[in-house]
Formats: sequence, C-alpha cells, structure tokens
Amino acid sequence: MKLIRLGLHGFKSFAHKNEFTFDSPVTGIVGPNGSGKSNVVEAIRFVLGEQSVKSLRGKTGADLIYKGSSKLGKMARATVEITFDNRERRFVLSTTQAQEISLDFDEITISRTVFSDASNTFMINGSEVRMKDIHELIASVNIGSSGHHIINQGETDRLLNAHARERRSMVEESLGLKLYHYRIKEADRKLSRTQDNLLIAQASRSELEPHLRFLKKQVEKVERAKSLVSELLQAYTIYLAREQHFVAKESEQYIQEKQSLEEQKQKLDNELAEIRRRIDAEAHNDQEREVSDIQQNIEQASDIRDECARSQSRLDGMIETTERSIARLRSKQEREHHSPIPFEDVEILVNSIIEETHVDETATLETLRSRLISVRATLSSFLKEKTDVQKMHDQDIDQLEQELTHMRQQKDKEVIRLVDAEKNVRILIEQRDTLVAQNRVERADMRELEQSIFKLSTSRSDIAGKLSAVTMNLENCDRRERNFQEELKEGEILVGSEIFLYTEKEVDLSEISREKQEVARRDLERMKIKLEEIGGGSHADILQEYKDAEERDAFLAHEIHDLSESMQSLNGVISDLQNHLNSEFQQGVEKINEQFQEFFSRMFGGGQARLKIIDVEKRKKKNKDEMGELLEHEEMFDEDEKEELGLDIQVTLPRKKVADLDMLSGGERSLTSIALLFALSQVNPPPFLVLDETDAALDEANSKKYGDMIESLSAYSQLIVVTHNRETMSRAAILYGVTLAQDGASQLLSVKFAEAAQYAK
Repeated sequence: MKLIRLGLHGFKSFAHKNEFTFDSPVTGIVGPNGSGKSNVVEAIRFVLGEQSVKSLRGKTGADLIYKGSSKLGKMARATVEITFDNRERRFVLSTTQAQEISLDFDEITISRTVFSDASNTFMINGSEVRMKDIHELIASVNIGSSGHHIINQGETDRLLNAHARERRSMVEESLGLKLYHYRIKEADRKLSRTQDNLLIAQASRSELEPHLRFLKKQVEKVERAKSLVSELLQAYTIYLAREQHFVAKESEQYIQEKQSLEEQKQKLDNELAEIRRRIDAEAHNDQEREVSDIQQNIEQASDIRDECARSQSRLDGMIETTERSIARLRSKQEREHHSPIPFEDVEILVNSIIEETHVDETATLETLRSRLISVRATLSSFLKEKTDVQKMHDQDIDQLEQELTHMRQQKDKEVIRLVDAEKNVRILIEQRDTLVAQNRVERADMRELEQSIFKLSTSRSDIAGKLSAVTMNLENCDRRERNFQEELKEGEILVGSEIFLYTEKEVDLSEISREKQEVARRDLERMKIKLEEIGGGSHADILQEYKDAEERDAFLAHEIHDLSESMQSLNGVISDLQNHLNSEFQQGVEKINEQFQEFFSRMFGGGQARLKIIDVEKRKKKNKDEMGELLEHEEMFDEDEKEELGLDIQVTLPRKKVADLDMLSGGERSLTSIALLFALSQVNPPPFLVLDETDAALDEANSKKYGDMIESLSAYSQLIVVTHNRETMSRAAILYGVTLAQDGASQLLSVKFAEAAQYAK
C-alpha cells in the first residue's frame, strides 16, 4: 500500500484548497522560510489524530484555522484529508465501529475538520468515527500516534532523549505491535467490567441470603399451618352452606310478608281516597276556594299596607335629615355673612400688598402704575374668593331644598296608598268572616265521614309500622348477604379457591337457626386468629416468594461461577497477548539491531550501535492535550507496579572512546537518530516516512550518505522530504514548491524531474 494524496483547505496558511499527489518513491517539498511548507507536515500529523495542539504550534484548536489577511477573510473551519491505497486490504478496524464502517474499498480516505469552537470531527470514507477508531486504523498499517514516521527538524534525536519506556513504545509502534496494546487494553476493560459485575453479583447474593433464611422459616410455618387450613376449610364449608340457605330462607319469608302488607295498605289507601272524594264532593268547594282567594288578597293587601308604612317611615327620616342639613348650611352661611374676615386672611392680604407696592426712590411712574394694577388684582381675587364661598353655599341649599320638595311629594303619595290599603284590608276581612260563618254550619254533616277516615288512618298506620319492620328485616338480610360475600372473600384468602366447594355441600334445613350460625361464626373467628398467629392465609405468596428467592440465588451462584471463569479466561487472554507482545518485541529488537548496526556503520564508517532491553520502574501517567482531553492512545496506570521493559541505546563511535549518548555532538546525534529511524523503517516499513529538514545539520559528505540512504529506504516506504539540501532534492522525483501568494495564502508549484528533463531535450 502507499500514500496517494493529501488535501488541505483552510489549514493554517493554506486558505485555498490545495492537493499533494504522491506517485513517486521520494517527494520533495521546498520553499523559503515562512512560506508554510512545515504546515504540510503538521497537516499530516493533524489528520492522523494528533491531539496536542501545542505540538502543532498552536494554543487552541482555533489556531489551526486560517486567520485571514488583508485580501482574504478568516475561515470558520479547517479540513485535512489523506488518502491511502487499499487494494491489498491491509487496513483493519476491530472495534465495535467496524460493523458500521466498511473498509472494503480500493482507497481509504481519512479526514479531520476543526471548527472555530475547537471541536473536531473525524471521518473514514465519509462516515463519522471516533478518534480512537482513527488511531486503531492507522496502527494496523504501522502508523502510530507517537509519530515515529514523521520526524521534524530539531526532533531527530527524539528517540535518543526519550525515556526507556517511551522509547519502547515508539519501537513497538514501528514494529506494528500497537494492536496488542489496544487488545490488552480492551481485555483489561472487559476484565474490569467483569470484576465489577462479579462484585455486584456477590453483593446481591449476600443481601439475598438473610431474606432467604427468613423465607425458609416462613415456609416451615406453612407446613405447620396446613392441617389448620384443612380444618378451617371444612368448618367454612358447613358454615357457608348453612348461611347461604338461611339467608335465602329469611329473605323469601320477609319478601312474602312485605307483599301481603303492601296489598293491605293499598286496600286501605283506596278506601280513604273514596271517603275523601265524597267529602270533597259534598263540601262547598267553591266557597272554600273563595275564602282561600280572599285570604290571599288579604295577605297581598297587608303586604302593600306594610310596604307603604315602611316607605312613609323611610321618607320621614330622609326629610328630617335633609331639613337638618339645610338648617345647618343656612346657619353656617349666616355666620359667615355677619362675621368679620379672619385676622389671618387680612394679615396675608396686607403683607402681599406691601410686598407688591414696595419701590425705591428711583422708581419710574410706569413702575408705580404697574404696582397699583397688581394691588388691584390682588384685592379683586380676595373679594372673588369670599364671594365664591357664599355662592357655593347658596347652590348647596338650593339643591337640598329641591330634594326636600320631591321627598314630600313622594310621602303624600305613600300616605294616600296607605289609606287605600288599610281600607281594602278591612273590606276583605269582613268578606272572609261572612263566608267562614256560612261554611261552619254546612260542615256538621261531614263529621261521620271524618270519623271513618280516622279509623281507616289508624289501621293504615298499624300496617305501615309492620311494613317498616319487615323492610328493616329485609335490609338486615341484605346486610347478612354482604357479610356472607365478605366472609367468602376472606375465606378464599385464607384457605384458597377450594372454599367454593360449599355450594356442593348438602345441609339439613331443619337444623339451621340464627343462634347456631352465630356460634359457628365465633368458632370460625377463633380458628382464623389461631391461623394468623402462625402466619395464616393460603401462604401461596410466601411459597412463591421463597421459590423466586431460591431461583434468584441459584441464578446469582451460576452468574458468579460464569463471571469467575470469564475473569480467568480474560486473565489468560491478557497473559497470552502480553507474552506474544514481549516475544515479538524481542524478536523485532534483534532485527532492528541488525539494521541499526548496518546504517550506523555506513554513517560513521564503523563503530557499534544496538538497542538493549532493560527493566524500568513503572509509573503513574495520565497525559492530557491542550484541549483538556485525555489521550486515548496512552496507557493509564492506576496502581504502581514494580518493573516493566524499556529500551536503552548503546553506541560506540569509531576512533573515539564515547559510549554515552550525552557525549555526542549535535551532528553525531542526528546521524545516530537517522540510522536508528532508518533501521526501524527497514524492519517493519510504514507506508510513508516524513523527514522535515532532518538533514539541516549535515555537511556535504554526510549529505551524500544521507541521500544514498534515502534512495535505499525508498524501496520500502514512500518518502516525503522537506528540505533545503540540494543533495536531498536531487534524490526526489517530484518537487513541490510552497510560496506565499499575494493574497497572503500558501500556494503550490510542482515539478516532475522526468518530465522536465524530457521537455529540456
């Protein structure tokens, strides 16, 4: 597989959409300082999941977006896309996302977009994914987050400065062993979840244990209660069968008795109605109605009379009140008319006039004239105020006198109405008394009929009393029926549905009596109390609960067993993965050492160089990027462990007694780092290798060696070389020139040496 192209849009200085095509073993990127060529390398690191904005020369994610210039506005997002050849189907994604993301394509395109709020989105062939998925995907083709495949200027000795454990991580990544770490980490997560579930299951079983013991004791009580339930069922069956027949017999008896009494009552009602009809027919109903009508007229006339009296009394009170108000106003007006003006008012008037007439010796005639006019106005205002008060009193008195006249007229009308009403009442009373005297003589003939009504009414009352007693007895029967149904429900709860067998029980009706039934009911109550004392009822709920608890306990025991086996299995998987990792790591280090020695000898003309596996102390480590997010590709250690494997670098220069890396010069460190990096690439070549001005510190002779090694390395990995070195440029088949355009954005110029040579011919 190989790198096909890289697209940038809005990333740092690349405001416009730019695309690099990589179709040669070695591609060079050149340009003056500040043109933005290093932004190309940072774009590759960005799209492959770099989380440290600081390492991309920014403070926040927004710093990666084109800021704008005098000719171009700033952008709201930055997007980088990188495309790989996948015809060999080397890309692998084993996470849960793998089911949703298809990698069955000849090309795999990874894209990352950062927005102005520093949020990011990742995509694989247009499907949005997590950063974790990007890391796992690129790890499957020997590209890791540690960036061993991207070497920047000033970082050529990164492997030399790294801690032994970090150096091991870089080497593992270059060897393609990072997938083991992901799988071990995933197995650790599963192991942690399994352990949590095991603790939960064990805690649940521990909580269930005392309840299960309690339920077992309750079930033992159930066994003791079975005989009592059987005895209670037999007693219930006899009692309910007798009670049902007894209530039915009583109800039937009282219903028949009630029917007979209702027939007798109806017969008496008919006789009473006939006598009353005769009385009504013989009576002078017209005279009685006339007396009734006259009585109603008397009441109406009396109401009118009383209303007139009340109205007259109310008007008298209103007239008296109004007369007092008029008298009070006239008295006040008289006092104000004859009394002198208060001294205070006069004093205020005089002071006002003095102030207005005050002039000095230089005052003109016009000034004096103006002051006199002002005095006259003040006097006129004072007199008008006093006059207005008198006029207001006159208006109030006139209004009250008009109201008084109206009320007196109303009173006269009410007096006339009262006289007429009293006269009408007297006339109507005389008419009523005359008619009553006439009716008293005629009613003597009806006394005999009225005595018959009295006798019949007495008989009817006796029957009504008996009917009421029978009705009460029927209500008692209904109450007993309700009690019977409640007893039946309670019995069903205590002894179960077998209680309904009472309907099949044959009983001797001659033996039934209310007293015997009451004794049987009291016996039932004693048996129920005794049953409840030992846990009464049908116990079906307790038995079911005990069964459920036993099943729950068995389930938890089985789950604990399965989880324990799962933990053992996961521990075995982790152990196997760790063993495979260590084994392949040791084998890989041996292969690297062979290449490291070869490249080191070529660089220095001899000497010795090798990686040595050492034990290092494990430490807690939790890294966060500048955006505060936990780095997912770093392993987390919650507990200190004694030791783990790390890597040390041992070198011996020819013709020098130097064995310590810190004693090497800057150029020697660069050559050592380059030799080691090339060795890593030879053992497990990544799809591409980016070298960002790693040759800056080399002299001409070493540049030639460096160029030869580049050509040798290009047979295994694509090389993208950012350089100012002419020797390095000469080894590239394509050169991309990066310059700043007039609008302030970076732009590309490309040259293919083969086409240029053909064109030159």
